[in-house]
Amino acid sequence: MAVGGVRRAVLTATALTACVIIFVSFYAPDWRPTGYVSYECHIALPYAMAKTFLFLQNMKRFIVDAEKKLVYCFVAKTGTSFWKRVFNIIAGRNKGNLLFNISSRGIHRQRNPFEKFATTLNTMSFPRQYAFFQSATKFLFVRDPYERLYSGYIDRFFSVTDLLNVMSKRFSQFDVTSERPPRAKRPRRNGDETACHQHVNLTFVEFIQYVTESGPRRANMHFKPVHLLCLPCLLDYDFIGKMETFRDDTIAILTSAGIDPDDVFGDGSSFEENSDLNILHDVSARSFLMFRRYARCFTRFQILRRTWVTFQIRGYLSVKYTFPLSEREAETVTLDQFLELVYDAYRRSVPHDITKKQRHLAVVEAFSSVPRSLLQAVQAYVQTDCDLFGYECSVDLRFPPKPARKLVFNIGSL
Repeated sequence: MAVGGVRRAVLTATALTACVIIFVSFYAPDWRPTGYVSYECHIALPYAMAKTFLFLQNMKRFIVDAEKKLVYCFVAKTGTSFWKRVFNIIAGRNKGNLLFNISSRGIHRQRNPFEKFATTLNTMSFPRQYAFFQSATKFLFVRDPYERLYSGYIDRFFSVTDLLNVMSKRFSQFDVTSERPPRAKRPRRNGDETACHQHVNLTFVEFIQYVTESGPRRANMHFKPVHLLCLPCLLDYDFIGKMETFRDDTIAILTSAGIDPDDVFGDGSSFEENSDLNILHDVSARSFLMFRRYARCFTRFQILRRTWVTFQIRGYLSVKYTFPLSEREAETVTLDQFLELVYDAYRRSVPHDITKKQRHLAVVEAFSSVPRSLLQAVQAYVQTDCDLFGYECSVDLRFPPKPARKLVFNIGSL
């Protein structure tokens, strides 16, 4: 197994212990540990593996390319849009298109390539299924668990997207006991698809409380821990890439599968810049599609300002460049005009490696606003992923108490 930087490695002793816990609690609930850890893991393995392959036959989390023998377990907020595009390119579904010319909105609405291949899997005997997964190159990407949680919050509860009502409705069914500051009343959902749910203004603290009290297994896939999504202790992955080394890990995975990276990215293309510009375009276009849907919830000015701040949080635009539109200008601006403003700010936000550090600042500010007792619950929630994939988990080290100061990303005021 390769973890980050696509280095060949084995799980640490701590991670091995975590794997045993997963075997026992998730796949062999009737079996309980009684003694020597290695012996227990050995005993649990056959039963756990049998249940895993039965599970795989109906699992839609794996994207498969049978010809290239690639198996990808996709995890939300770890580059899934990018890799779904890659699978379309290598499968020949977008002939003549460069990678970043494929719409992320369209790629996520496309039927999972695994569905077509699943019919073939169902006709295979168990030994043939096992042989395929043994011979295929299996990989996934992971991310710092705290950053992934924050990114999920920004994407699903702060940004105005077509999933905002769905996610907010689920939250409203959960009893949040924290005190909420007074907020402007929002229209309740009344059967009108454009109606805004009362909980679209979910704070980050409320989100964290919702996630931790719901628990890992009940969590939405955007927030569920990776080890419960991709089963790294049960499936012997060849590569576990990291978002922190995304480009290098991607090239190594493609090369290992016999795929020339230039055939995917385009010869001589700037990977980072093209990726950034593609994200800026797709997110902006998505925001413009939300105007009518959320007309009763947000003004155009509010939607576009949140979009701009999202770009700053994600490290594409420097915080030096404030939102450039007035409320009146936002009412008439076109997508092309807005993109021109975004691209101009992006080009001036150099060097980009410095601007990207805003991501870390945003995460620290957000988690530092969470009460210490709740932070401990967050640590317990992400602990297994931290142990398995080599991330620092201690909230005392990651988010030490500091004197109050003015926030750079005061998203609660937007």
